[in-house]
Amino acid sequence: MDGHSPPSADDDVARERVPSAMARPFKLALARAVHKLPAPGALAGGTVYEPKWDGFRLVIAHDGDRMQLWSRQKKDLTSAFPDVASVAWEMLPAGLVTDGEVVRWNENRLDFDALQRRLTATPRSIDRLVDTEPVSYVAFDLLAVAGRDLRGHPYRVRRALLEELCQR
Repeated sequence: MDGHSPPSADDDVARERVPSAMARPFKLALARAVHKLPAPGALAGGTVYEPKWDGFRLVIAHDGDRMQLWSRQKKDLTSAFPDVASVAWEMLPAGLVTDGEVVRWNENRLDFDALQRRLTATPRSIDRLVDTEPVSYVAFDLLAVAGRDLRGHPYRVRRALLEELCQR
């Protein structure tokens, strides 16, 4: 694999670590509000529209021997969402970094207040919240795979790799 092409989701990632620049919280790309949608073809690389989830932005980094979850403000949220960290540990290969949103479904709507309770909970009450107020993670971008930083690749390439990994 050369240093410029994105890795395939089939690459052996069992012994990979996340890229050193991604081993700790880093600045994330943020969406910007606009008054008018751009015309088709107006932006280099095109445009992609995603739903706005009412949750917390959450980066998941699997570094082989540890799992880190952090917010867009670079705050470590691993202890607030041990259930997400545990599932990510089991399902995601080492050397992978995803960007997404953690959300809490309460019947047919999202419950932002339940997420905030996780941030102020004591270690003892986190276990209760994990059982009574489970959360979900919505991944929308793949930032690293097989220990390779993908941020320099077009979003459509990163998204295709994420979708390929999700089908496994």
